[in-house]
Amino acid sequence: MFRARDTQRNDWVAVKVLDPRAADHTSRSRRFATEAYMVSALVHPHLTAARDYQLSDDPNDVSYIVLDLVEGGTVEDRLSEHGPMAVAEAVRLMLDVMSGLSVVHQVGVVHRDIKPSNILIAEQGAQLTDFGIAHHDLVASDARRRLGTRGFAAPEQRFGDTDLGPETDIYALGATLYAMVTGRSPAEAETFGSEVTSLPEVDAGLGTVILRAMRFTPEQRYPSVQAMAVDLLEVYAALPDVTGGKRYAREWLRAVDEEQVRWSHRTLEDSLRPVQRLAGPSPVPTAPQSSSWPLLALAFLGAFLATVAIAASTVVLLGS
Repeated sequence: MFRARDTQRNDWVAVKVLDPRAADHTSRSRRFATEAYMVSALVHPHLTAARDYQLSDDPNDVSYIVLDLVEGGTVEDRLSEHGPMAVAEAVRLMLDVMSGLSVVHQVGVVHRDIKPSNILIAEQGAQLTDFGIAHHDLVASDARRRLGTRGFAAPEQRFGDTDLGPETDIYALGATLYAMVTGRSPAEAETFGSEVTSLPEVDAGLGTVILRAMRFTPEQRYPSVQAMAVDLLEVYAALPDVTGGKRYAREWLRAVDEEQVRWSHRTLEDSLRPVQRLAGPSPVPTAPQSSSWPLLALAFLGAFLATVAIAASTVVLLGS
């Protein structure tokens, strides 16, 4: 990941570049292409925003995605630096993620990798990022592989089930919320290897929501993001350090309903037609590119191949 200057908008952006050493790896190239398509098609204030991308199978070229730069770091960074979050803060950030995820599910996409390191903390709230292993029927993803992160991947995902739905992401929402308020990975608790029956370290109301989200069987979890949000909003409104919680709940539900209506007549295919090309012989087709980034992309390729340090005033390495 690089930090770069957008000379057209006169601001900083993050540029994600596919390592040339991984370009010939079909699975990694496919995941990179999947992320490029998803973040370009799914536009929402609480989803990471892409400005441009290029996908290329030319060994002399480079694949990259240009994203809005979020300075606040990730939830994982926040937990590492400051420890567990207050319940009110954790719930507000999670509700941001859930509002974006509702649109993702609306068009038939399953993220499959929701976790603290994939939630960015921006000025306007949280943003869900990293759609590299997201699944949709139009996208040639690794649906049959056991992908995901230990502690956050749902049981059916860990067992290699290919019939994944919104309930898979709902499990990850519950696991992530647990990590946010305890500072612990769900994988550290032995009980998470089977059905979770109690969470004594979590506030009772919030614990009830997390327990239902993380039920072992998908059918026993919340059927949708909105259904989980109703209970989570009730917990939020009842917190002693929260004022205006009921008003916030009404506004959240109204905003999500409006987004659902806006997206009700759209599909992922409508949003980004080129996604269909992933079904062709090449896992990484060359996608349209704007004129503002080719030279910058070639500079990144040179940086990778020559392993030369680039001046901070031009491009600053952020770290993956």
